[in-house]
Amino acid sequence: MQLNDPQILVLVVVVGTYANVVGAAVALYLWTQQRSDRYLLFWGLTWVFGAVRHLVHIPADSLHWLRVVEAGVLLPSMFVLNSLGSYDLLPTKPWKSRYVVAGTAGVMFTYGVVANVAGRPIVMAYGLAVLVYFFGFVCLWRAYRGTGLSGHAFAAATFLAWSVWFLIGLFAFGKHVSRTIVGPLFNIPLALSLVIIAYQRRGRLLAENERKLRASADEMQTLYVRLANVEDDERRALHTELHDQIGANLAALRLELDVATSLLARDDRANTQQHLASARDVAMETVALARDLMAQLRPPALDDYGLVAALRTFAASQSARFAMPIHVTGIDLLPRPSRLVEGALFRIAQESVINAARHASASSVAIEVSAGDGRVRLTITDDGVGFDPAAPISGPDHWGLRNMRERARAVGGVLHIDSTPGVGTRVTAEAPGQAS
Repeated sequence: MQLNDPQILVLVVVVGTYANVVGAAVALYLWTQQRSDRYLLFWGLTWVFGAVRHLVHIPADSLHWLRVVEAGVLLPSMFVLNSLGSYDLLPTKPWKSRYVVAGTAGVMFTYGVVANVAGRPIVMAYGLAVLVYFFGFVCLWRAYRGTGLSGHAFAAATFLAWSVWFLIGLFAFGKHVSRTIVGPLFNIPLALSLVIIAYQRRGRLLAENERKLRASADEMQTLYVRLANVEDDERRALHTELHDQIGANLAALRLELDVATSLLARDDRANTQQHLASARDVAMETVALARDLMAQLRPPALDDYGLVAALRTFAASQSARFAMPIHVTGIDLLPRPSRLVEGALFRIAQESVINAARHASASSVAIEVSAGDGRVRLTITDDGVGFDPAAPISGPDHWGLRNMRERARAVGGVLHIDSTPGVGTRVTAEAPGQAS
């Protein structure tokens, strides 16, 4: 075979340039559709450098400086990008990306210098190509074993065949292996495997997103049911409070007034005044109970003065109730968060304090309110018995924790619970200034 035949050389240049341009166009187009897939960018740039390298290879026979550029810049760049593209497809990467990039670039460009100094740039280039394509085979085969995507297996087979071809070609043709048409043709199945990989990965991503969407829809449905149950529970609790306290007092008030009316009809003024005084006491007690009940539903301080003032008022009343100091720190938030955000954060603090007193046997609780970057942060810390957040929870505190999470989510916020058995618990709720 006359590898120096001008017609063969032109054919190799045309086929090699065309195959690389097609590969680059395919890879870069796919990358514009999914920019997070960096392997597409790496392989696309590999083919860009490959197309330029084919165009300069023949003129480099007569221009030494062009051969230096080919062996010292273009070929190392191709091998760097090819290696990074193959490595990026590994499901689990044993080394950090920055080390891989720096290390691979250092090795490849050191090769470029050594190849030119040794005076055998082409033979050394294709010897290195054997190693690079075998590395690609190993990465793609591991990717196939990790993901089960057939596109990875197709690409792995292409890389393996490519490396074997260059190994055989070096022994058969020496430096003239670069002037055969076989090598450039491997770009075609590699570009095809790239298309397969891209669409299989995106199909799997779509399926995963659909699964997450279904799970999110199921979770939202559960949330709606739970919120409906919470609302029903709160109405039942309100009904109980009204019946047991307000209702009982109103019944007692009616009884006192009936007795006073009966005594007044008998002109028993002394006893009448006594029962009217008793009725007045019952009425005042009922007013106080009604105010307490309304304060529990939504403290007046929350509407009038804001979250921090409401928490201080709450802490003052609950410290006496639970015989436990509750410290509130923070400044008034300006501008004030929305009504929904203030209400949700107040309820989270209320639930946390009750949990700390009833279930954690805490001796003190600290509440801190802060703001920044348009978000409000509420932190409640206690020194109670703590618990393992990863362990299944049952009992009343189970619903309390879920209620807090749901209140945070309802206003576009998040809730984190850090707890260690025997140490204590820290509840952190963060929400935007305005409910989403």
